[in-house]
Amino acid sequence: FQEDMGFGRSVICSSLMIFNYRPVNGQNLTDGFYSVACPLAESIVRETMKAYFLIQPNIAPAMLKLHYSDCFVEGCDGSVLISGPNTEKTADARHQKTD
Repeated sequence: FQEDMGFGRSVICSSLMIFNYRPVNGQNLTDGFYSVACPLAESIVRETMKAYFLIQPNIAPAMLKLHYSDCFVEGCDGSVLISGPNTEKTADARHQKTD
């Protein structure tokens, strides 16, 4: 069990390092960006990710792919995580229906 805990911690640490990656141009998103509009945003994301990693440690590769696709390519806005019928989260499903 201790080995699993060590692996989980390393996955969380690695993920947090990647989530804190700042592109050279910055995309105008900084630490504390939501401190007024949603002061708990960063802690909510951190605690939610910790909980998912503890439940399903193999989620790390999927999260890295998601983060790479949404953030590294065009700047990080988190829009793939927003729920709704016409959001980026459901874009693939909508696209496949029209083909």
